[in-house]
Amino acid sequence: MDRKTIKTSAFDVKSDILHILMDLGFDEKKLVIESKTNQSFHPGRSGAVHLGSNKGPLLGCFGELNPIILNQLGLENYSICGFELYLDNITEPKKSTKMRDQLMWFLNFK
Repeated sequence: MDRKTIKTSAFDVKSDILHILMDLGFDEKKLVIESKTNQSFHPGRSGAVHLGSNKGPLLGCFGELNPIILNQLGLENYSICGFELYLDNITEPKKSTKMRDQLMWFLNFK
């Protein structure tokens, strides 16, 4: 089987996380990107998404995984990207969307 290599970057996962947040009903104009993020991600190739300002609620982080972590996992020859959504910080947006409704059902499921 031929496996095609697909190159991704921090820009790809930034786009993914922003689209998910907009699908949840957040206004793109109110989403603020900050370069500081947690140590799981590569410094300089990652970011954090806040609501309103860089002091607003942290909605998620994105970027390339930190090379130190990749080395510890034996993946030093790879560039792996990902993102995290902090569901506890995601309040219910006013704008209703199908994805938002599904997420709110999931968060309220007991």
